Amino acid sequence: MSSFAYGALTGRRVAASQNTSFTTTPGIKVYADTLAALVPAEAIALSGFLTKICTKTQPTNDDSSPLLAVTEPTTLKWAFVGLLVLAPVLYALGRLAAGGAWKKADWIRLVIPAAAFWAWAMLQNATGFDVFFPDLRDVPRLAIAAFASVALAALAAALAYKADKDPAA
Repeated sequence: MSSFAYGALTGRRVAASQNTSFTTTPGIKVYADTLAALVPAEAIALSGFLTKICTKTQPTNDDSSPLLAVTEPTTLKWAFVGLLVLAPVLYALGRLAAGGAWKKADWIRLVIPAAAFWAWAMLQNATGFDVFFPDLRDVPRLAIAAFASVALAALAAALAYKADKDPAA
């Protein structure tokens, strides 16, 4: 999906008449909002590219899998920060392009794609997250990301229902 698409979908839902956005315009159920919010594709794709150019695979001395080492930590760190900023900016651009008045709930929606990207980065190896938190062990890291993902999904769905119930902007 896309942070931009999440903003555009929200804009259409906010602009629709009360209790009609699931059946008429945009005519899409909450799962689309949730998916768009939780998969900031632009940030994920750029992160994959940036991780590739900022890391190197190193062989190990034993029979274990090769290690992925960060070779450009400063670049990866600032790229990670940039991607955390990019996701909300794209949401805002999509939301403003779709029209309708900016609502208080949009400030919360604005953060969801960045938080989802943060959780996604926690699930990966050798991302910008590792530069900031190199000592966080795998088990708590994965547990935090898993619970954060569920909470963000519930929040995105609740906000989509709220947009449908509110009067048109």
